[in-house]
Amino acid sequence: MTMNQCLRELGAAPELLDDRQRRELRHQGYTLLRGVIDQAWLAALRARFEELVAAEGATAGREVHQEAGARRLADLVNKGSVFDGVWSHPLLLAAVQQVIDAPFHLGSLNARELRHQGYTLLRGVIDQAWLAALRARFEELVAAEGATAGREVHQEAGARRLADLVNKGSVFDGVWSHPLLLAAVQQVIDAPFHLGSLNARDALPGEGLQALHQDGRRDAAAPRYGCNSVWMLDDFSAENGCTRVVPGSYRRPPPAEVLDDPAAPHPQQELLVGPAGSVAVFNSYTWHGGTLNRTRAAQRRALHCYFNPRGQAQQTDQRAYLRPPTAARLSPAQRYLLDVDEVR
Repeated sequence: MTMNQCLRELGAAPELLDDRQRRELRHQGYTLLRGVIDQAWLAALRARFEELVAAEGATAGREVHQEAGARRLADLVNKGSVFDGVWSHPLLLAAVQQVIDAPFHLGSLNARELRHQGYTLLRGVIDQAWLAALRARFEELVAAEGATAGREVHQEAGARRLADLVNKGSVFDGVWSHPLLLAAVQQVIDAPFHLGSLNARDALPGEGLQALHQDGRRDAAAPRYGCNSVWMLDDFSAENGCTRVVPGSYRRPPPAEVLDDPAAPHPQQELLVGPAGSVAVFNSYTWHGGTLNRTRAAQRRALHCYFNPRGQAQQTDQRAYLRPPTAARLSPAQRYLLDVDEVR
C-alpha cells in the first residue's frame, strides 16, 4: 500500500481543506480547524484523560516527557480506542499531507524503547474474541498432551508448558505473523530473520521464579540479537509471576557471569505488568526472567514468540516439525518467515 492509497482509504481527501486553511498552512505555518470534535466524543476524551491521569499517577507521561506544572500523558495510541479517531482523522491527515507533501508515518515510541531500553509493551494487540480462542486452545492442548506437554523444547517443574504451537492450531497464526510484532522484531534484529519458536508457559501459584538470563548465543556472528515476545493471555501483575527485565542490559555480559545471584531481585529491574491482550517485546539479550507467582490461584498464561537471525539455528526446527495441515494453509510470506523451504 502506498501513502496515497492509505490516505484515500482513510477518507483524507485534499478537498477536505478549504482554500483558507491551505493558504494558512503554506504561508503562516499553522491553521485552526473548528468543530472537529463533537460533544459526545469530547466527553469521552475528557473522561479517558482523567482516568489515565488518575491511574498512572506520578508515572504519567514518562514514556516521552514529564513537565513540572503540567499533567502529561503519552503513548495514547495504546491507551484506548477513543483516541483512534484523533491520529486517523481524515481532516487532520489531509492537513498533514498538505504540510509534509511526502509519505509519512506515526512516530514510534515503541521503536525508541526497543533501541534504548531493550524492551517495550504493546497494549491491546489481542482483542477479546481472539483472546478467548487462544485461552481455550491453550487449555485444550494442556489437557490433551498431559505429561508430555512442552517436551519438544522444554519442560519445567511448577509450570504448564507447551511447544511447537505453529503446528497446533491456526489460532496461533496471527501471533507469529502479526504485522506489529514483525515491525518490532525488524527494529531489534535489523537483518533477515526467521521464527525461532512459539511456545507457552503458565507459572503455577507458588512457582515460576527464574534467574535473570539472556536468550541466544553470545558467540554468534553478527547480527547476534534475537527478539522475544510475551503474549499475555491473562493480566500480568507483580503478584502473579510477571516477567522482569533490566533496562539496557542487552549490551552486557550474561548475568550468570557478573551477578552473585541471578535469581535475586535486581535493583534496576522493571516488571512487565499489563492487562491481558498486551504483548511485551524485548531484545533477547535483555536480562529477563519470570518472577514468583505469589497468588493462591491466579493464572498467568503467556505465549512466547521468539525470532532470531536467519542463519542461526531455530529453537524449534520448523522445517523438521512442519505438518501437512500447517503447510497447506501457509502463504509464501509465512513459509519464508518459518524458513521451511530449501535454499536454491
